[in-house]
Amino acid sequence: MDFKLEQKEFVMTGQSFDVVLRMTSSCRETRTVKTTLRATATHYTGVSVTELKSKRIKTIVKPRAEAEIRMTVDVTDYLNKIPDMGHIKMSAMSQVVETKLFHADSDDFQLRKPQLKIKAPSEVKIGQTYDIEASFVNPLDITLTKCRFNFESSSIRIPVTKPYADVPPNGEVKCNCTLKALKLGEKDVIVGFWSRGLSGLTGTVTVKVNSK
Repeated sequence: MDFKLEQKEFVMTGQSFDVVLRMTSSCRETRTVKTTLRATATHYTGVSVTELKSKRIKTIVKPRAEAEIRMTVDVTDYLNKIPDMGHIKMSAMSQVVETKLFHADSDDFQLRKPQLKIKAPSEVKIGQTYDIEASFVNPLDITLTKCRFNFESSSIRIPVTKPYADVPPNGEVKCNCTLKALKLGEKDVIVGFWSRGLSGLTGTVTVKVNSK
C-alpha cells in the first residue's frame, strides 16, 4: 500500500480547503484502511496551538486499485484560531487492518492574506507633510471589528495608530494618514492592519525626502 498526502501551495484566508489522502494498492486482496485526518493550528516554530478539525474514516481499497479520502476544513473551523505568522498542519495516520501496516504523513502551510495597497508620493521636501493611503478588500464573509492601522517610518518620530470603523463582509477598506518628513533620504513607510477576525496585513512604500 502506498499513501500520499496532498500538499497545499496556496490557500487564501477566507477560503475552505480539503485535507486529502490518496491510497494505492498493489495487492491482489482487498484491504481495509482506518485513517484519522487532522488539521491543527501551530506557531511558526511548529508547536501546536489547537486542533481545528479531525475525522476518522474507514476505507475499503479494492485489489490493485486507488482510493481517495478527504476532510473539508471550513473558514469557521480556523477563523481566529491561528496565531500571527502561524501555520496549519495537515496530518494523516493510517493503518491497514489485514497487515497491521502503519503510515503517518504530515504537511504544513501558511494561509495567504491580502496585501495592503499603499499609495504615497515618490518624493517630498524635508519638513513637508504628505498623505499615505492604505487599502484592501476584506476576503471574509464576516464583519471585522476593533480595526486599526499602524503607520511607522524612520522619517517620523513615533508610529501613528489610527482606529478604523467596522469593515463589512467583502467590504473595501481605505485609510488615509498624514505624515511629516523629518529626515533626509529614502525612507520606508511600513503600514500594518489589525482587527478581530483578520490581522497581520502589511504593506511598504518608499518615499524619498529631499532637501529644500
